[in-house]
Amino acid sequence: TTLFRSRTENHLMKVDVRRLGKQTTRFLTSMRRLSSIKRDSNSIAKDIKARADGIHKRLQNLKATCEEAEVKYGANSALARVANSQYNALTLAFQEAMVEYNEAEMTQRENCKIRIQRQLEIMGKDVSGNRSEEH
Repeated sequence: TTLFRSRTENHLMKVDVRRLGKQTTRFLTSMRRLSSIKRDSNSIAKDIKARADGIHKRLQNLKATCEEAEVKYGANSALARVANSQYNALTLAFQEAMVEYNEAEMTQRENCKIRIQRQLEIMGKDVSGNRSEEH
């Protein structure tokens, strides 16, 4: 069903977000080239975005179904209330996953900036926090 698929997709998206979070720590700890780590992170982020788009579309369809149930059976009917409850629960889970994704992205950006600053310091270049964002 749509509800089960949405729950499953949301769970898989959260798993991908956690993978991205782990990948983000590699910016500071790995000896691999920055471009290689960034490519892996971008691949994970692309999967998350595609999954999020699919979930968002299903949520929009579910919202339309909720509205139809309210019109057809009344806002206080059991069917309309259950549909709204399911929609609200799935929407909240989706929002939580997206907040976690945004936090992982911000952490990745900061870790990348720190790594670039370290590399420039090793090369003997003095770089302020603002200038490192240019690289």
